[in-house]
Amino acid sequence: MDFIINEKFPCWYELSWNKGTISLKISEEYLKKKPVRLESTTIVKGMKERFGFKEFFGDFRAKNFGFEGVFINNGVKSGSVIELKAVLPMVRQKPNFNYKNAYALSATFTLIFTYLFGGRKDIGATFSRFQLMTVETATEREMHGCGLCGQFSPQLVGWLKKIKDVEGFIYSIKKVTTKAYSCMDGKRRTFDSDFNLTLRDGRLIMGCPGNAAEIGPDLCYGEDLNHGYNFCSHNIDHPIQQLTLLAGLAALHDEARKAGV
Repeated sequence: MDFIINEKFPCWYELSWNKGTISLKISEEYLKKKPVRLESTTIVKGMKERFGFKEFFGDFRAKNFGFEGVFINNGVKSGSVIELKAVLPMVRQKPNFNYKNAYALSATFTLIFTYLFGGRKDIGATFSRFQLMTVETATEREMHGCGLCGQFSPQLVGWLKKIKDVEGFIYSIKKVTTKAYSCMDGKRRTFDSDFNLTLRDGRLIMGCPGNAAEIGPDLCYGEDLNHGYNFCSHNIDHPIQQLTLLAGLAALHDEARKAGV
């Protein structure tokens, strides 16, 4: 299925970044038209078994949501949008690393993105705009176990192609990925080569610390302004990397919306 690569869909969810938190805004109308008891799904049972999570909150309208309640429900905003917010967890806890909350957040994103997979054209215009990107994630304790992929819409790619101040755009996104990684790693990070980011002809490549850890267009990417493209990850081994790149995607989404896309 091409989904948003070739077609316009009313926006049913979007990511946003703000000072160490990633927000997920979801159309309440979409939720009503896709009811499901998440607590009883195979993915929830499997995640609890593999990671030892003690609690799962599956009501999008309750105070908390997700494994160990990692998301805080910020309530229903204007336009009937439910906003979930998650603070990036500190993983480096001297002298060791504690990945428990990072895996809980990653697993919750994996669950939500799985649930939100596939748009609907019958949900109206909750956000009064179109879906710009979709995301899918994985959560496993193994090499490449926290990969992510997704799609950029023609509207988003067309805007990326037309950005004039590429250097300023790169700076704004790298500022977020550097901050996000530092929030979890506990070290003050600078704009070094670990946070590589390039933009050329709409082709966005975004990296973070690791062995060529990054996301970028798949091999089928063309240069047609009328089409979007799939993106995928390379060597994303743990949730710090995954959540850093999700923060970068959220910042990208914010920049596009501010530009009127």
